[in-house]
Amino acid sequence: MDTGARFSPDGRWLAYASDETGAPQVCLKPFPGPGAALQVSEGGGDQPVWDRSALRLYFRHDDKMFVVEMGGSPARPSKPRLVFEGAYRGAFFR
Repeated sequence: MDTGARFSPDGRWLAYASDETGAPQVCLKPFPGPGAALQVSEGGGDQPVWDRSALRLYFRHDDKMFVVEMGGSPARPSKPRLVFEGAYRGAFFR
């Protein structure tokens, strides 16, 4: 099942969490297409949120917040980088 879909501010990407691999992972699809989905999380992720510039995609995995930098043409997301971690209650983003 796919959840938490978010369009990038520039309208070029759709970020979402997918459990297609058995565990939630954050993926990107070009919008409106064509193009295959790209998995950007490693080891799990959900609740993707874009920054206003569409150059960074943040997502959560357990008590950790990661960021993926978008760059190049076509966009080549960076490896996820840990931004911070801590104990949180309930949903992180609304």
